[in-house]
Amino acid sequence: MSKIPIVFTFDNRIILGAAAAIKSLIDSAKADTIYDIHILHNGIKEKYQGAFHKLTGNKHSLTFHHISKKVFTGVKTNNKSWTEIVYYRMIIPEILGKYDKVIYSDVDVFFKEDLTELYNTNIEGYDWGGVRAETNSPEAVGHKYFEENKNAYIFWSGLMLINCKKMREEKTFQKLLNTALEFKNRLRFYDLDVLNIACDKILPLPLKYCVLEALYEAPDFRDENDYGFLKKVYTEEEVLGAISHPAIIHYAGRLGKPWRRKRMPIYYNRAVKELPKELVKYSIRDLRKKFFSKEPLFLIYKEDNHINFNILGLRIKFQNPFINQLEDCCSIHNLRELKKLGTIFPHPIGIVIAKDVKIGKNCVIYQNVTIGKKNGLTKQEAPRIGNNVKIYAGAVIAGNITIGDNCIIGANSMVLKSIPPNSKVVGNEIKVINATELALCCRGK
Repeated sequence: MSKIPIVFTFDNRIILGAAAAIKSLIDSAKADTIYDIHILHNGIKEKYQGAFHKLTGNKHSLTFHHISKKVFTGVKTNNKSWTEIVYYRMIIPEILGKYDKVIYSDVDVFFKEDLTELYNTNIEGYDWGGVRAETNSPEAVGHKYFEENKNAYIFWSGLMLINCKKMREEKTFQKLLNTALEFKNRLRFYDLDVLNIACDKILPLPLKYCVLEALYEAPDFRDENDYGFLKKVYTEEEVLGAISHPAIIHYAGRLGKPWRRKRMPIYYNRAVKELPKELVKYSIRDLRKKFFSKEPLFLIYKEDNHINFNILGLRIKFQNPFINQLEDCCSIHNLRELKKLGTIFPHPIGIVIAKDVKIGKNCVIYQNVTIGKKNGLTKQEAPRIGNNVKIYAGAVIAGNITIGDNCIIGANSMVLKSIPPNSKVVGNEIKVINATELALCCRGK
């Protein structure tokens, strides 16, 4: 089993966001991955600490480290979110002396992938690894340019792979602290600016470790403002690949923090519902932002087989007394399992999915699709559908066949033989999907 040290820093004001992040970290871990979780804080209440221990369970370890405010006396802060806690990541090598390498993550994130691959990245010779945000130049759009920053790129500091051994040997913490004090009146993004100015050996990590939510949710990411500076660093294919299969979704940008919205993303809301009740804590600021979010104060909407009333930020859910289309207008034997796997039914009518059909994660199935056995009644004669498959209206898939990952089955296609991964079926013709089409059409959310 692999043991991976990971550090978070937060206080009593962001308990819910931190809890959702840590839950997603644990839920996305592989069976043989053990996280050694460390939380640096300035006074998290004991009742919350106990609830976090309950959340992590017996498999993963959890340790709280109280950091005195005096350590960062004189650094630039504000009276909102940016307290001295944003600088705590700089002291991690000194706190976790037994580790040569450590992962740090902000808590306004959602983990979609195990971090073993990230942790096994060779960091030798570098101070830390981070995701490139944009080119380091006077024309920087999303970040502040410092001529003292000698790196070719400006790196985000929300996800860091820290070379603790190197930073301890070179006494980098004192250098970082001195930089924070020296540039105090010029800092814009506090810790990010300091880490980029003081460290000239930063390893670029793949974009998938910091996928901005606005790009992830956009129908076409190229329409988002953030893409304006990202496209100067990454190819279109690299951005498409990251948003199609993100390791970490980062809630930075115009959409705000999900726990402060009247309607959270479905996957995020699902995680919040499974948290210990002690950790579902909204601060006054959270509630204020919920109240003044752009969503109407009074809203009625339908979700699955429920009618939801959203009144002044409070959600009231009722069983839909009229119709549940997936149950009443379709014949889907494994519906509950498919929902857990993230299957989407945009127009749930006339869909037939036979017993014993196996369907992977994040598939999209349109109206009047039939997936079933061809002749006999044995399990072996049911189709097997891979991950991220999109099946358009009227398609028929039958028999002892396999549809590979990332396939597109065109409308009214009749599929009676196995289809290799990354293919598109139009009628009876099979084509290979190009990278752009694959990422836009088969994005797993």
